[in-house]
Amino acid sequence: MSVTGFALYEYNPRRRQRGAEAACVKVTQDGEEFLLWMSPRDIRKNLKQHGESKGLRDALEAYRVNSFPTNPS
Repeated sequence: MSVTGFALYEYNPRRRQRGAEAACVKVTQDGEEFLLWMSPRDIRKNLKQHGESKGLRDALEAYRVNSFPTNPS
């Protein structure tokens, strides 16, 4: 199984307030796309496993500013 891309799909600050994953990331794997809610830890682990990704960096930035970034991928 090969992951070929990540893109920030949604950021929900209310989920973060409740302690839930707040960044919804679209993942492309083996030609199929699906959505995953990710925590900052999940995002960092994916960066380590799959390398640099603007989509994952956008998701970390969303956590930093606690809103959807201005210019996501």
